[in-house]
Amino acid sequence: MWRILSWLGGLLARVFVAAQQNGLTDDILEKAVALVTQAAGLFDDNAKRREWVIVGLTEIGVKEHIARLAVELAVSLWKQRDGQV
Repeated sequence: MWRILSWLGGLLARVFVAAQQNGLTDDILEKAVALVTQAAGLFDDNAKRREWVIVGLTEIGVKEHIARLAVELAVSLWKQRDGQV
């Protein structure tokens, strides 16, 4: 079990490094968290929330694949801050 978790941790670290190298910044992540917070009050459906945030990020010039990753990270951060995790 620990071997699998260790492997996953290493894989996630490589994913984050690759994302940073491809344009994911702290600023983008902060904007994504702000948009996720807004979307939580606007929509009841998680899919609509995610798409709304992705559109918001791509409208400011973020590449779609980076926007999608930022949304997933932002949702995780938002849930931790909100005490849902």
